Amino acid sequence: MVYGVNGIDYLYARAQRYFSLESRTTMAKRAGRKGQKSEAIREMIKGGVKKPADIKAKLAERGIQVSTQMVYTVKARMSARRSARKISRQREVADSSGPPTNIRTLARFIRSVHEVGGLPEARKILKEMEE
Repeated sequence: MVYGVNGIDYLYARAQRYFSLESRTTMAKRAGRKGQKSEAIREMIKGGVKKPADIKAKLAERGIQVSTQMVYTVKARMSARRSARKISRQREVADSSGPPTNIRTLARFIRSVHEVGGLPEARKILKEMEE
């Protein structure tokens, strides 16, 4: 494209407008820290308020606008975290219920049960030892 002398002026003016700070629009900045609403909802739930409509109303009194759907979402995520922690604790207990049994120890135990006279005799001996 050929702009001529006036064309250069046109390109120069366009570049100035593009790179000038005055013409640029700035995006709105977030107020407060991220997650402030969710944290407030969690505090209300932990404080004993259960109904999402009540939580929404109490937060509105404090100046925090949340939707009922957001309250439901935060509650669901809290219960999902709680159940995930519970499952992991149960797995830990199942895994650490005792040291793994050595095969040689198990074989010795089975031989000794047979030497005593079988499982019923071994149980009798164990009951006598408990008393």
